[in-house]
Amino acid sequence: MCYRKSFHPHWGMDKEKFMHGGHFGRHFGGQMARHPRSRGYFPPVNVLEADDKYELYVYAPGLAKSDFNINLKDDVLTIATRRQESDLAAANPNWRRQEYRPEDGFERSFVLNEKVDTANISANYTDGVLVVALPKLPGTETKRQDVYVA
Repeated sequence: MCYRKSFHPHWGMDKEKFMHGGHFGRHFGGQMARHPRSRGYFPPVNVLEADDKYELYVYAPGLAKSDFNINLKDDVLTIATRRQESDLAAANPNWRRQEYRPEDGFERSFVLNEKVDTANISANYTDGVLVVALPKLPGTETKRQDVYVA
């Protein structure tokens, strides 16, 4: 018998569908997180939809506010970072295993839908979490309806 010593929860899934599709990609009109430019550092992002806005929560500890570059072009919101080599990396050039390299930075892109008021996007970085607020345009609030199970 052959056993794998490691397991990846997405084996057998269509990689393109997993990475770029799904519920969030549909809400924002297309693929999410296209072509990361990092070498493996890809921070997790939570998305909250409220009645009047969307919020992106980017888990990115150990950074300064000045490390972030957030821009919007053609309804594509891009969040990127770039840092200089850390003192720890310079002092230890012969890592046996290194899974996290903050000096590599990252880039995440999100296609925004027509509901987002792009003129009023704001961001706040506190306690290692970047929160990007994407307010909805007036009149495009999400209408909620309860569905009862019979």
